[in-house]
Amino acid sequence: MQILGAEKALFKAMRTKHNTPKYGLIYHASLVGAAPTSIKGKVSRSLAAKCALCIRYDALGESSDGAFGAANKAYIEAKIKQLESVAGKAPAPAKPVQKYMPSGQPAKVYNPASDFPVFEYFINQF
Repeated sequence: MQILGAEKALFKAMRTKHNTPKYGLIYHASLVGAAPTSIKGKVSRSLAAKCALCIRYDALGESSDGAFGAANKAYIEAKIKQLESVAGKAPAPAKPVQKYMPSGQPAKVYNPASDFPVFEYFINQF
């Protein structure tokens, strides 16, 4: 759904073994165009997924009142606002790494005597 309209570029990329296109006509939709450049790809993917759901609902569903499409449009608009707020924030500073301090308990030591000698067991069986 996302590369719908980019078939010519897709087949050319497949023929020449280059990278396939990411976006088609959906990239020029008004919802995607109004989004900031840094999140256009995410908005395009979300819109493509919701369009695919609406197509399935339209083909298989019995309701034709348009409420499902309106709910999905509201979801996409809320998703855009959420992505804009996340994209506008500066990344959180990394927490300082605390140095490991051993507790007062003695360290565990590997005990080779507790191993079960599998190879010797099988040799002694035959």
